[in-house]
Amino acid sequence: MGLGLLRLFYAMQLASIAALIPLLGARFERAELPGTSIGMLMATLPLGRIIATPIWAFLADRYQVAGLVLRVACVASAVAGFVLARSTSLPVLGASMLAFAALRAPIGAILDSFVMAELRREGKSLSEYGRTRLFGSLGFVLAVVAASWLERWQLPSHWLADAALVVGAVLSFRFPIAGQGGPAPVLPALRALLRQPFLVPLLL
Repeated sequence: MGLGLLRLFYAMQLASIAALIPLLGARFERAELPGTSIGMLMATLPLGRIIATPIWAFLADRYQVAGLVLRVACVASAVAGFVLARSTSLPVLGASMLAFAALRAPIGAILDSFVMAELRREGKSLSEYGRTRLFGSLGFVLAVVAASWLERWQLPSHWLADAALVVGAVLSFRFPIAGQGGPAPVLPALRALLRQPFLVPLLL
């Protein structure tokens, strides 16, 4: 797998978000959508993530198929992103934004787990995680700047998002489908989590 692949994958995943999401509000305003509708549309992003994250996490951990979940999430969210970038219908926008957020929900956590495993495999300090993750931040910043430049010149900024989504989906097939061992026991882990004193304040 290698850290080079992981760094590129981080960059593509965050670049796809940066080229698509930050400019949505301005795009909806230009389409003369009412403020309430824009607010409801933007609220679908955290809603989809909140609903989908526990489901994806359960599937990936219980059946040790993090790589398969990553592939499905990348390919399906790319399709949702294509629809989102091109739609002008309010119902279609709402559905595609909800799907985009829900389908992307597991990508970050799974990618982090692959990075930690790769650092252990290469015998490197886990503090190297931050340097690897930095490439995602760079991808985000560069994509925001590039998307804003495209908008300024009245070119479709979703071209950049399309490219990043496609590259990310292709790269996802470089990751192993399944982890080591059989199905993981999830309920004991949940019980241990629920006993942690920080959980309730964090959720609140």
